[in-house]
Amino acid sequence: MLHDEVMLKAVKEINSQVTSLAEVLNSPDTKGYAKAASVNALVPVDIMTKNHDGSDYIFAVAMRCGFTTATFEVSSGSVAEVIGENRSIKISDGKFSDEFSPYGVHLYKVKK
Repeated sequence: MLHDEVMLKAVKEINSQVTSLAEVLNSPDTKGYAKAASVNALVPVDIMTKNHDGSDYIFAVAMRCGFTTATFEVSSGSVAEVIGENRSIKISDGKFSDEFSPYGVHLYKVKK
């Protein structure tokens, strides 16, 4: 795998992202901050939530091979920064939505 230039680049990018989020990933999971609901019952979206340095984080993944949109309900925050994707999503009335490709992963940072 590491002899293939495309794969090597992808592995380095993932490693860099994991390393940059190490403190967040090693912090305790939070309970009750967020819920996710998928519009496609055949493609559930699972989440893990963390809190670090005054920000909440949501790690979300589509659990099957299919497309869906997930709606997230959060207890606080006004904007969800989508980590590594150069975009943000406005949180309105404690909710925001995002599209997921098959087995898609999105990482969100929500500042209070």
